[in-house]
Amino acid sequence: MTNPNNGDYRAWQTVTAAATGALLYPLAGRSVWIDSALGATSAGVVTAVTNEVYDRPNTGSNSVVWNAFLGGTFGYLGNRVADGTTNYLNANIPRYIGGKPIDRNVPILLQNLGRPNPLVPYIDTIGKSTGNVVNGIPSLAPGLFSGPSQGENP
Repeated sequence: MTNPNNGDYRAWQTVTAAATGALLYPLAGRSVWIDSALGATSAGVVTAVTNEVYDRPNTGSNSVVWNAFLGGTFGYLGNRVADGTTNYLNANIPRYIGGKPIDRNVPILLQNLGRPNPLVPYIDTIGKSTGNVVNGIPSLAPGLFSGPSQGENP
């Protein structure tokens, strides 16, 4: 992770983000509320450590509370998007492709159903990946979430 002002690499920010991710990952995905709490905890801890190590003021976009709020909010949204995407794909992706429509006058074992759709086993992975993108929006586009303006000095 880098300083947004000059591009300097921030090793401790990266170490803290990796450590919180590794410690909290086993708890993720159990419920929307747990994911929200984990997002808030992770974002708050990373912000607090970064502020301390790099001597940043705890105001504006450097605020622990603001970043915990963003982490919790996007943890919730990511969980909802992941579930919605998975449910949508399960309802709309055909299980078999290349076959003829089912004829109710012919026994099912005598019909050509086609071959299994190779996308079906990955529906859950696609849904979770979509949710992960939403979870990461504050990190991927930090300029969109600059926080309350209070004359900060990043």
